Amino acid sequence: MAAAWRDFGMAATMAALVTVAGCTPEPTAPPAGGETAAAAAATGPASPAPAPAATAEITLKPVDKAQLEAAIQAHAGQVVLVDFWATWCGPCKEQFPHTLELAHKYRDQGLAVISVSCDDADGQAGALEFLKSKGADIENLISTDGIDAIDVLEIEGGALPHYRIYDRQGKLVKSFGPDPDRGLSPEEIEVFVKEALAAPKS
Repeated sequence: MAAAWRDFGMAATMAALVTVAGCTPEPTAPPAGGETAAAAAATGPASPAPAPAATAEITLKPVDKAQLEAAIQAHAGQVVLVDFWATWCGPCKEQFPHTLELAHKYRDQGLAVISVSCDDADGQAGALEFLKSKGADIENLISTDGIDAIDVLEIEGGALPHYRIYDRQGKLVKSFGPDPDRGLSPEEIEVFVKEALAAPKS
């Protein structure tokens, strides 16, 4: 009986990781290049993402608020999914491979995906290393405001990961993050993306 309860507990823990909850920045500066060992152990390994094409160059471009908006508007005619994340955010790293899956799955239907790191400048190298390890062959940006980007970019709830979806005219149509009580599943994000892609073109 004890073994059965232990197996049930392990299954419940794994199920909880599938539905990602948000995280807020710590009051102290996050460690450069990634989360603490304890946080990494808590979140577990991220799902594998498809490797980038041999010719894909993965870069990380610093942008301020105005430059981020310009990057989004440059994709006029496409639906844009923006993923705000940071290396110190375990749930962000857990969810990130699913963002890449959406980018690959719906690219031919007109989806553009932009990742925006909210790491401070001393975490930029670690952020780029993470992106390369996941084969993040999408448009990767890092906010010049670092951790303050959460306030500067007016991220609702003040927690990461956070997502924004823009329609083909560059209008923000959805802004969301994990629910504090039930988290956010990859399936929910995909539903929002599909709805935006299916919207009438004008």
